[in-house]
Amino acid sequence: MGKNLVGFGGGQFELASRVLRTFFMCAVKIRKRGFSLVELLVVIAVLGILMAILIPVVTSTKGQASRSNDIAKMREMAQAVLLYNSVEGSLPGRYYRAIRLPSHVSEGSRDSWFCTAMADMEFLPDTDEFWSPAVDYGIEESGHGYLLNNTVYSSPGNFFGRRSSDSSKVSQPLRLYELQSNLSSSGSDKESLPQIWMITNVDGSNYGSAATGGSTYSVSEEVETPWGGRHYAFFDGHVEFIEKGSYPSRD
Repeated sequence: MGKNLVGFGGGQFELASRVLRTFFMCAVKIRKRGFSLVELLVVIAVLGILMAILIPVVTSTKGQASRSNDIAKMREMAQAVLLYNSVEGSLPGRYYRAIRLPSHVSEGSRDSWFCTAMADMEFLPDTDEFWSPAVDYGIEESGHGYLLNNTVYSSPGNFFGRRSSDSSKVSQPLRLYELQSNLSSSGSDKESLPQIWMITNVDGSNYGSAATGGSTYSVSEEVETPWGGRHYAFFDGHVEFIEKGSYPSRD
C-alpha cells in the first residue's frame, strides 16, 4: 500500500492539490456573495475531476491490499506445513485437494481436510475468516478457500498422501526431500523446492467439474480470481503471483 501512495505522490498528487486549491478558492468566493451558475458549474467540474483522479487510486490500493492479505495467509499456511515437516519428519496428511472452510467440514471428517486437521493440531487458526480468500470471487458458496498440491500428476504422486476406498491406492504423506517435480510426465530433471508449489487459489480451471471428474465439491468453470492469475506458495515457503497461462503444472 505504501508503494501505491508513493506513486500517487508525483504528478497525480500535484494535480489533485491544484484542483483542491481551485475548489476552495471558488468556495470562499461563493460563500461571500452567493452562487452564480458559472461558479456552480465550476464546482461540479472540480468535483468530477477529483473523483476521476482519486477513484482509480483508491481502487488500486484496495486491490493491492487484498492481494497482500491473500499472500500473507498463504505464506502462513506454507510455514505451518514446513514446521510440521520439521517436527514430524514428513508432510501432514492424508488430505483432499480442496482446502475447505472449517464451517463446511463435518465433525467426523475433520482429519480429512487440511484446514481442520492443521487447526486441530494447533498449527493454524480454526476460523472461516482465515481460510477464506481476501476477496470472494465466486468460490465462497462452494465452501472452498484454497487448493493443495496433492494429485497423481506430480512426481512422486500425492505429496500429502492419498485417501481411497481402494486400499491399493492409499498412500502416506511424503518427506520433504522426496519431492521431485510438479509434473510426473514432464521429462525434466528434478525440480528444487522453490519450483514446486504447495498451495494456490481455487478457480474453475483447477477445480471445476472437468478437473475434479464431476465432484460435488467442484466450483463453477467460469470462476476466476480478480487478479488475472493465481498466488502460489512454494515448498521453500515463498509466495509469488503467476499470470494465467504460465501456471507451473497441471492442476
